[in-house]
Amino acid sequence: MKLFSNRERTDPIKLGIIGCGIAAKKLHYPALKKLKERFTITAVCNHTEPKAKEFSKIVGDVPYTLDYKELLAREDVEAVDIVLPIHLNRLVITDALKAGKHVIAEKPIAGTLTDALELVELAEHSQKVAMIAENIRYRKLFQRVKELINSNAIGEVNSFSWDFYYKFDARNEYAHTEWRKDHKYEGGIITDAGVHNIAAIRLLFGDIASGSAMTWNVNPEVGRTDSIRMNFKTTSGTHGSFNMSASVEGYSENKLLIFGKSGTIIIEHDDIKVMNPEGKSFKESMNDDGGFKAQFENFYDAVRYGGEVVSTFTEAQKDIEVLLKAYQSAESGVPFTIE
Repeated sequence: MKLFSNRERTDPIKLGIIGCGIAAKKLHYPALKKLKERFTITAVCNHTEPKAKEFSKIVGDVPYTLDYKELLAREDVEAVDIVLPIHLNRLVITDALKAGKHVIAEKPIAGTLTDALELVELAEHSQKVAMIAENIRYRKLFQRVKELINSNAIGEVNSFSWDFYYKFDARNEYAHTEWRKDHKYEGGIITDAGVHNIAAIRLLFGDIASGSAMTWNVNPEVGRTDSIRMNFKTTSGTHGSFNMSASVEGYSENKLLIFGKSGTIIIEHDDIKVMNPEGKSFKESMNDDGGFKAQFENFYDAVRYGGEVVSTFTEAQKDIEVLLKAYQSAESGVPFTIE
């Protein structure tokens, strides 16, 4: 998506980071390190001092605080990167925008549809950049698949199927996070991880209009929900399914199959295969950093040059709405619709 520019300022954004956990250290900071000419981290915040102090040293011995409102009051913070548990997003994002800070916040936008819609409305009336860090929207992999679909590489798409199975256990550092195990939002690990898949599905096939779902739990130690099966139809009439389980023993898979009138696209990890009976089959590998660097580049361009935000609050609200409606369908046994 092309960004327009008013290139008057090229100085780095003075960035405060709220939340010093795994995602901040392992996902956001590595991307920010590659963009030192665009971002200067001026302060960090975590509610526990050991994490705040450790992360402060990692990013360059910057000041740290245990109260995010103290960080928001700093004059040397013009934008914030919010990397917090899902249920805290609405409060902290709201306070940040009201404090006059530009905001990039880790996905999903919120844990409830009410909170998500409130944030969308707040962003629409704010003069500041408001963006959700949904890295999937910036991945070269899915941008390339979208190009293939739009160029009719497999003809008109009629359906797709995505199977995502793995074992979320003690070997995964995220599994040790208490707020993930005792989650204060619906869906548990499905909400936290599966929202990426929904973002990719909407990017490739458009908005979801209706569907149904079943959810269940295999391993209570990772939360109240760890498996889902969804069937849905997009507004363009494409049928699809998404099956995910985070408690699978002895097997793992992450494969998206896209079926068209003249061929099939297979996406598995970073590989794209186009299977065409007319002999036009080929394979491509799309290695990138997961889209993290590109999402911060988008944030910088939006703040400094008025560029268009790709991962908007509205897009993020639509992502989480699909999952929340699916959980309602699983509980009631009634198919869901999205207006």
